[in-house]
Amino acid sequence: MKVDHLLFDYNGTLAESKPLAIAIFNELAGIYGFNPMKPEDIDYLSTLSIMERAKLLKVPIYKFPKLRSEYKLIYKRLLPSLRVAPGVDEMLREAKLQGYKLIIVSSHNAENIHYFLKNNNIDFFDSVHSASDWFGKHQTINSFARSSGVNKNQMLYFGDEIRDVKACQKAGVKMVAVGWGYDALSRMKEEKVDFLIGKPSEVMDILKRLS
Repeated sequence: MKVDHLLFDYNGTLAESKPLAIAIFNELAGIYGFNPMKPEDIDYLSTLSIMERAKLLKVPIYKFPKLRSEYKLIYKRLLPSLRVAPGVDEMLREAKLQGYKLIIVSSHNAENIHYFLKNNNIDFFDSVHSASDWFGKHQTINSFARSSGVNKNQMLYFGDEIRDVKACQKAGVKMVAVGWGYDALSRMKEEKVDFLIGKPSEVMDILKRLS
């Protein structure tokens, strides 16, 4: 069965949000006394799990809910400055031109995603689906499959984090791990992801192999 529905994560995969996320974290670190993310540590941090990063940066787990709420407020304020990851715009337009359905499945706020798409002139996705739980993307993928009637063999998910890999494995959907987002490709490779790519221009090669 041919893959014709491309599902995308938002933060890190479509949006070049990693620098923004680091800036927001460091702002909060200054307020609460956490260790800041230093430029020389970013590559190493990308190889760690969320809990390992929290331990290294001295972020108490019990503060996660409060920090997430504050993070969202700062993110919304800075949203107008957020841009598409380099090369992604061209890749999306080529996929759309070739007839692929483009879907977003993210744990991020749908309102912010729609604003981002319009602000960056890529508001041509077929639908946007937001997971209510940060680790609930597999449920959102399953819900999309049921409501759309699309066979999961027709889907291919693009994401940049270990939790994306886990979600796709739970949902039974093939995934492409991208190397321009949050987690290191070497880390995602350990999770036996289906495909790994380092740049958006490689997407069409993957699609040709699956056609």
